[in-house]
Amino acid sequence: MLTYQVCDFDDLQLLIAEEDGHIVFVGRHPEFGGAVTMKNLNTPLIEACRRQVGEYLAGERQVFDLPIAFTGTPFAQRVYRALIQVPYGELVSYQWLAEQVGSHPRPVGTAVGNNPLLLIVPCHRVLGKHSLGGFSAGMELKYRLLELEGHTLRADKKDLAQPLAR
Repeated sequence: MLTYQVCDFDDLQLLIAEEDGHIVFVGRHPEFGGAVTMKNLNTPLIEACRRQVGEYLAGERQVFDLPIAFTGTPFAQRVYRALIQVPYGELVSYQWLAEQVGSHPRPVGTAVGNNPLLLIVPCHRVLGKHSLGGFSAGMELKYRLLELEGHTLRADKKDLAQPLAR
């Protein structure tokens, strides 16, 4: 059975879901498609995830230590496994990520856009070739996360003030 809890982090509300002892979803509440059988319950694992997400958003945590289960197609899961290796504060391009999984940037971008583990699988660290790229949870949150991880954005928030590392 899928168990979930809607958690508030100041001005950000996220739904955290677990199934079979693994976190399977962290994201905006309306994004969650859900499953046939769901239960609204705050379990110890959901509480641990809520605490770690809160610590991350407060700038007190850089690495998550949670059992997670990747969902999606086998290709998407390869993308998530590569993406979870990108360290805190580091930025990568869709092209770089595509090279890691032996693909092209466009399907990688689709997989990144469908990431069910927001923050834990750090899709906000992936940028377009000439822009910040997109973010399924909204660009304001992407700006906030990039700034949290030490990146300076231009005043118009359309790009980074410093260049992309890789």
